Amino acid sequence: MEEIVRNTLLDVYSKLGDMEEAWHCFEEMGKLGDDVSFNSLIAGYARLGKGELSLVLYVQFLRTGLRISQFTFAGVLSACAGISGLVEGKQIHALVFKTGFEGNVFVANAVMDMYAKSGELESSWRVFVGMHHRDNISWNGLISGYSREGLSEEAMNLFIEMLKYGVAPTHFTFSSILSSCASIGSLLLGMQVHCKTIHCGLESDVFVSNAIIDMYAKCGSLESAMFVFNERSNLNTISWTALIAGYAQNGFNEEAIKLFTHMLKSDFKPDNGTFASVLSSCASLTALNYGKQVQVHAIKLGFDSNIYTASSLVSMYAKCGDMKEASKRFSAMPIRNLVTWNAIIAGHAHNGEGEKVLELFRTMVEQDGIAPDHVTY
Repeated sequence: MEEIVRNTLLDVYSKLGDMEEAWHCFEEMGKLGDDVSFNSLIAGYARLGKGELSLVLYVQFLRTGLRISQFTFAGVLSACAGISGLVEGKQIHALVFKTGFEGNVFVANAVMDMYAKSGELESSWRVFVGMHHRDNISWNGLISGYSREGLSEEAMNLFIEMLKYGVAPTHFTFSSILSSCASIGSLLLGMQVHCKTIHCGLESDVFVSNAIIDMYAKCGSLESAMFVFNERSNLNTISWTALIAGYAQNGFNEEAIKLFTHMLKSDFKPDNGTFASVLSSCASLTALNYGKQVQVHAIKLGFDSNIYTASSLVSMYAKCGDMKEASKRFSAMPIRNLVTWNAIIAGHAHNGEGEKVLELFRTMVEQDGIAPDHVTY
């Protein structure tokens, strides 16, 4: 009885993300610790993105000689997916075969997801094809994998096959496939998928409606994006960001800035994506004063040190001609990426500072080890 109670408590703490208390329960169990307690801990650490700890526990679990189950495999494979642990994932996949779990749909889905999130889509496809039974999680895993890797056509073809087999799409399916439509700029396909979400009764789901707004915005149909946005009763930061980004990307920079102002007045908090889009609009309009106001909000919310927002600030100041502030923001960044370097180099080039440009270029390549791209040149 004591073992059941402690396992229940451990599982509750694990699912709540309180791994300190979960570990405390595990330690108190001592020799009473069983496969259930190990599985709860492995899955708990994986959910929190601490896959390395999940793998340590998994190795410890194997040494105990306890019975391995589908839950063990699902938890540790999820951990591998979260940390791109392809080598470890392949080793665990081999054990799946050795222990006869390859026919278990729960485990097969976890294997497929691990390969997909590690960029090994061919391996993921082979697992999918070899499955005797597939559920919507199987289909969603591969579709999202293709979408994530930019293989939009493959994602669309698989979605069509999914419908032919009579498998009901979920909000995960639609989020992925709408993202693919947005990536290839296919408004017609996006509209057809939108109709399908209505048919399935999922158009009001927060994930799906955000994906619909994003799809219309990226396909240049801003009127449709705004219509869906205005019909929503469950708006969130992602909804606002998708719309603002759409207006910014399509050159409607003043409208993007107005939307950002409206967002703040509506008590929604911007994120990195929001700041990147509105700062891009400020840069395009050379609206330095408004850009400074946006920076104040970024500092207030703690986003100014984030590499994406910081890069956008460097770019905004450079394009607005304030190279002193652009250089200041650039120097304050602990980590820089190619976008940041391109922004500061372009700013100095625009101001005719050839020697400074060459100096920065050498530092980027020789010290930071960042390879230039066509934008740099």
